[in-house]
Amino acid sequence: MTVHTAAPLDGELPAPERVGYASYASNMHTDRLAAYIAGGTPPGAGRTYPGCRDRRAPERSVAVELAGRLCFATESPVWTGGRGFHDPTAPGRMRARAHLVTVGQVSDIAAQEVYEEPTALQVLELLTTGTGR
Repeated sequence: MTVHTAAPLDGELPAPERVGYASYASNMHTDRLAAYIAGGTPPGAGRTYPGCRDRRAPERSVAVELAGRLCFATESPVWTGGRGFHDPTAPGRMRARAHLVTVGQVSDIAAQEVYEEPTALQVLELLTTGTGR
């Protein structure tokens, strides 16, 4: 299986219409993604998500492997268990699921992951500089 490594973009590029959202740990569960997109409470969660402004399902979802390792730290107030983090610098590979979604959807998913309401993050700025507000 081919493993793709993400790297910051160089130069001025037009904003893409579709982007890949790679999910791992509890976010691989389809009910969790459905709650992020359509709104609702995934089984076992202590939070109801408002959902994306664009509630269409991903155009495509595929299993992927990412370079690096899955690590757990801190405690999720939603799941009352450890939070999963991807360490791309660690040796090894980890399983994930990649979803082809709109730029607006990935912006809304990212906002919900940090316990905020869906908002228009500047996705291209996020990709090029690491900050999206």
